[in-house]
This record gives sequence, structure tokens and C-alpha cells, in this order.
Amino acid sequence: MRRSADPRPHRLPRLSDVAALAGVSVATASLALNGQPVAETTRERVQEAAAQLRYVARSHAKALKTGQTGVIGFWIVNRPGTVELTEDSGFFYRILRGAFTAAETHGFSISFNVARADLAQVGEHLSAVAGRGLYDAVIIAAQWANDGSYAGAVRARGVPVVTLNDPHEPGDANVRVDQEAGIRLAVDHLVANGHTDIAYLAGPAGHLDADARLAAFYKATAERGLRVPERHVRRVDFTIEAGAAAFAALLDGSRSFTALLAADDFVAAGAIQTAHERGLRIPADVSVVGFDDVDVARATTPPLTTVKMPMTEVGERAATAAAALVRQDATVASVVLAPSLVERASVTAPGG
Repeated sequence: MRRSADPRPHRLPRLSDVAALAGVSVATASLALNGQPVAETTRERVQEAAAQLRYVARSHAKALKTGQTGVIGFWIVNRPGTVELTEDSGFFYRILRGAFTAAETHGFSISFNVARADLAQVGEHLSAVAGRGLYDAVIIAAQWANDGSYAGAVRARGVPVVTLNDPHEPGDANVRVDQEAGIRLAVDHLVANGHTDIAYLAGPAGHLDADARLAAFYKATAERGLRVPERHVRRVDFTIEAGAAAFAALLDGSRSFTALLAADDFVAAGAIQTAHERGLRIPADVSVVGFDDVDVARATTPPLTTVKMPMTEVGERAATAAAALVRQDATVASVVLAPSLVERASVTAPGG
């Protein structure tokens, strides 16, 4: 007796199905299938899962039918000669994971790229890429101070742009985290624990997040009547090594502060490393607060109190906004997200 055909509709396999079968995230599966850097064993596992499920990316078919590619370009713009945070930091992974997941929900895929050039070159390159019709929309994560020209170059090609954490908001839509609110949370937490002498390790000059956080630190301490000597504020790269060296310089120059706020968790981890080497107890001798809440914050000794940036949500909101712009949704709007404080064990009262 012949079996009747299964009346249930069969949907085509999705990227999330491939990721689940391979045991990886959607972001990793996308990177593996698009030739981006992942471990070779991971790439092979993802490719085997795609073959088993007969997964085929449908952006080409969509382009033929609708004139759209189904692809959102995600560009991180870095300045030549600066620390490459996309290689040594987990900060961007959460943004990308959120973007990949949300993009697929809306029927798009993400093409991830890093640009390392000056402003004029980046603008020219992105304009050329947009002009070839490769993307339906572009997400730009500019790390450094800029005049918005490379976002404008893409928009001039008729391709909508979403910018991330750029206070100038040069895109059609913008998603950012309230840096000032984050610094306020950190300063208030230290003040609540009795600290009035707070040193600050700021990020590098010209970096958008670093500049915003430094301005917020001066504002927050001034509003609370705290005096911050110039020698207690130092600019550093967002690395463990830079944090360790800068904190050593602070200790050599003065020891009047009882707490340290770092503009980045890697910087804070480096400071804690130096403190241990100098025989200082964290938090009994110096309380430390970081910023971002990346993985290293849970791995320090003691675990680091830090300001959590909702970076997965940043990616989700950015991809959702990009998809809405492609659909010409008139309700799409810029978004400002709130950070939160994660209390761990690196803060106590002075001398506690």
C-alpha cells in the first residue's frame, strides 16, 4: 500500500537550522558560509550541516525577483595605525550576533566587513560598493571621530544607512547606547561606597566611545562635587597591556585615589593585573569599576564590577531598522538604549 503524500507544507531550510545542526550560533554559521575567518573545523562542520539540509542562500533568487539582494552590509570602520579591536576584543561579537539573528528574522542576511582607511578612502570605497547594488541597506559602526561623509556617500547612492554609537547621527536611522548614563551609574556606585577620590583611565583620544565617556566622567564628578586632579586621568588604548602600564604610571605618580574607573573592561583587567603585581588588594586597597561587561570582566580576580552595554540589542535594533528602511517603513526611528550596572566583587568602601 502506497503512503499518501505528507500534507504538511515543507519550508526551505534556514540559516538558523544549519547553525542548530552544526552546534554554532547563527552569526558563526553565516561567517563560515561566507568565507569569513572562523576555525577550520567549525567551517567544515557548518558546511556539512548545510549540505545535509540542502541549504541554499536565497539572496540571488530574491534579487532576480524583486530587484533587492536580501543583503545588509555591516561595516566596522577603523582608523589606520590604531589598535584593531575587532581582532582582540569580544565587544563586537555580541553586536554581530544580534544583527545576524534579527536580520534573518526579517528575511535578510548580513555581509560583515572591516574598513581600515582614512575617511576619504572609506567614503569612496563604500560609495563604490553601494553603487554596485550589493546591499539593500548598510550598517556602519564608526569607531573614530568623523564628519559623517562615508555614511553620506552611501546614502547618496540611494542605499539607506544605519549608524551605531555615533553621536552625530549621520544615518537614516541611528542606534546608540547612553554613554553618559553608564558613567553616571559607575560614579554613583563608587560614591555610594564612600569613594570621593576617583582616578580614571580613559580610552584613546578621538575614539567616539572614549571621548563620550571622558566628557561624561568630568560632568558626573563635577555634579557630585568631586575634584579630579589632572594627574589622575590618563588616556590609554583599549587593551589589557595599556591598562596595566597606565595604572602603574598612576601608582608611581600618586596614591591618593581610593578607586579607579576604567573606560573599558580590558583596561580594568590590566589595572587589576598591575595591582596584584604591586601587592595591592582589590578592592580593599583600590576599588575598580570597568565598562562594557565583556567576558574578561568575569575572569578577573576578583570578578569586575562593570557597566553593561546592551550590545546584542544594539545589533538587533540596527538590523531591524535596516530592514524597515528597505521596506520604506515610515515608522523607523533612531534608538538610544540604556546601560546597566553589574555589581561583582571589585568594589568596597575605602580601606574595607
